[in-house]
Amino acid sequence: FFVTMCRFEDMPCEVFSYATWLAHQRFYDDYKHANHRFLACPFGLAPFALAPCEDDEEDEDIQATSCAPGVVTCKPKAEEPLLQLDAAHTSILIEQNFKLPGRGGIVWCAGYILADHILKQCPQLVARATTTTPPRILELGAGTGITGIALAAYSRCQVDLTDMYTELLEVNAKHNQNLVESQGSKLNVKSLVWGEHDVQDGPYDVILAADCVYSVCDYTLLAETIIGLSGPTTEVYLSSRMRLPEPIDATEALLQEAFQYVERQVPDSVNKNPGVFLIVARGYRGRGQGGINDVRG
Repeated sequence: FFVTMCRFEDMPCEVFSYATWLAHQRFYDDYKHANHRFLACPFGLAPFALAPCEDDEEDEDIQATSCAPGVVTCKPKAEEPLLQLDAAHTSILIEQNFKLPGRGGIVWCAGYILADHILKQCPQLVARATTTTPPRILELGAGTGITGIALAAYSRCQVDLTDMYTELLEVNAKHNQNLVESQGSKLNVKSLVWGEHDVQDGPYDVILAADCVYSVCDYTLLAETIIGLSGPTTEVYLSSRMRLPEPIDATEALLQEAFQYVERQVPDSVNKNPGVFLIVARGYRGRGQGGINDVRG
């Protein structure tokens, strides 16, 4: 139901429709689409009512019909408005590789949510994008690259996609090259190990990391890299899913030592995974300077 057909490198292939999946989500399972090689991921969708799933087959008030490839029409309830999702015109193409070390080869909810939130709620970045010099954006632990690629595809910016393993990033940058270039954006793929950054590469206007704060990752080196590549106007956006609170709280504390404002935010996204939240930092004051902390649960 979530899969449509397209051609890739002159071969027919299946593409998982992320929009259709979102329209039918009741339980947010990041692994639901892990076995699909290609995902069509749209951004800028308006909020929509919950659509049917297999458990609703006996509910006569709920029905769904599949239309042309890439378009699904959903009618959750008789009183709800009709929803049409046209993935063909609003999507970036993301290739997954489940075998990539560290589980970075699949699209996690936090990565989609982070890009969706920034595109909707950060007009200052869009304003910068209309100036002569587009903003420089760094994504750490980029995995598939969905967050940075989405920003490059839907606004004018220069994005450095970084991770320890870059093969998949290079593949996805190529998949979306035409769309990115049509926006006047630029994608760079770089290998970066946290803690081994070159300070000459900074400062960046925006630093991103999606679902990079969890027990098996060295959050100390992550925070050190963020701080080392920040400047007075840098804005930091981290998205995370609450698993173990200790590494998240520790990362937040390290950022509080260098940024004037550090706060937790509820993201604005059509992906309503309730476990995902944002940590936003701004007002860089230098290492160990401390700041005003507005921590919101």
